[in-house]
Parts: sequence; C-alpha cells; structure tokens
Amino acid sequence: MLTTNAAGLLRTIITDPSDVFARLVYADWLEERGDPRGEFIRIQCELFQRFWDHKWQRWPELYSPEDLPIVNDLHDRQKRLLEQYALEWCRGLGFGFVLACTGGYQIGCCYGGTGEAKVEVEFQRGFIVNIECTVSAWLGGRCLCCEGTGGGWDQTWLGRGYEDCTTCRGTGRENAYGPAIVSDTPLEMVWFSDVSPETIDREPGFKDYWCWPARQNHPLWPLMKSKFLLRGHDSWRDTEEECMMDASKAAILWARSKAGMPKGSHKGKTDDRK
Repeated sequence: MLTTNAAGLLRTIITDPSDVFARLVYADWLEERGDPRGEFIRIQCELFQRFWDHKWQRWPELYSPEDLPIVNDLHDRQKRLLEQYALEWCRGLGFGFVLACTGGYQIGCCYGGTGEAKVEVEFQRGFIVNIECTVSAWLGGRCLCCEGTGGGWDQTWLGRGYEDCTTCRGTGRENAYGPAIVSDTPLEMVWFSDVSPETIDREPGFKDYWCWPARQNHPLWPLMKSKFLLRGHDSWRDTEEECMMDASKAAILWARSKAGMPKGSHKGKTDDRK
C-alpha cells in the first residue's frame, strides 16, 4: 500500500511527467523499503538526464570513449532489473507475462483477460511511456449484451427511446485495462496494432485524406461516442500517422475519464520509433 506522501508523489509524476525531482524522491521512498523499482527509476533518470538528446528527442547513436563505460554499466543494470522484475511490475497493470527484454529499456508483454494479444511497452525514467496493444486490451472486449454498440432503442411506457446497456454502462466494452494503466504511469502514447484509418479517395487532382470511419461496429466507436475521437469528415488528416496520434490522444483521455482523473490536456509526442 502506498502512503499518503507516496501516493501524492505518484500523482505528481503522472500529472507532471517533466518533474524529475518527484521521480527521484519516489525512488528514495521505494529504496528505503527495499523495492528494486527505486533503483530502476534512478538508473533510467540518470540515463535520460545525461544522455538523452532533448533537441532531437532520441538516444545518441554514438557515445564518447569517456561516456561509453558509464552507459554500458547503466544499461546492464537496468536490463538485469527488467529481466528480474518486469513481470511483477507489469502484472499490476493487467499484463500477463513477460515475453522478452530487448535493448535494455523495452519489453514485450502479453495481456490476460480479454484475449492473448501481444503488448509492447517502453520504459523511460522508470515508468511506461509508450505502449502498443490491441484495441480490446485498452478499451476492453466487446460487450456481448449490446454487441459493442453501448445500448439501443427500446419501447417504454413513455414511448420509444434510447437506453444505455446496463452491462457495460453505455461504453460497449468490458474489462478495459486502459484506466488502470493511466492511473499508474505517465503514459505518452498508445499505438493500436489492430486498427488503421481509412483513406478518402477523391477525384483526380484532389488530395486524398485519412480518417476514422463513423460506424457503430468500429473498434474505436467508444472513443467516438464519448467525443474524444473525431470521426468521419471531422477527422480528416493529411497522413495515417496523424490519425493514429489522434486515436492515441483520445484513448488516453478516455482512460483518464474512466479512472476518474482530471481530463486536463494531453499533447503526447511525435513518433520517434525506428
């Protein structure tokens, strides 16, 4: 159980990811209680502060002869901690089991609950910042009662009206892991591995666009229905990547709302994956 002070530090880290001091104080609190997560946070904060290229938002391709031994030592230590404890850290967020550990700071996981879909996460400064998963892992599996629509038209003594499904409370989904994840980590991006936007084919001479189709049976319909994600004509973008980033922002805001967290604003970040 987190104490009041520790819970406050975690909230600060989630609401203000740039506050490195809060992360280090939280790492001290963990280390005082013999929790190896504290050492992991401290190692990753040191890597980020000393070697992350803030201008280009990436890790250097080459290190100086003086820095290389330090970098190798920090990477070896964090990789050892990930291999030993990542299972325990991820299970608290709903992950099933660790599949692999690569690069010292990325791990692949597998979700339980609504399917066995592969999930990949990236840690930075001790917390998960990027996650790639299926829509059902984040939003939950499709509600069988309403077939994912969130409700339907019903005859009542007052007349015909629309009612939310009582099983999923109008979300169209069950067993969503997204709210638990955003409550515990300062997530920046969610990449959905099983959906992609559609292209709008226009007449010759006109530019084509990408958009999210406005269909009730679409996997991202809960985000559209909640008005976190624009749909149809309103969601037109120049590139597929822009549409995926819209979905990421909407998914995080949706999860924050379901977790009872302040909506705030979420800018996310550009995709620097290779």
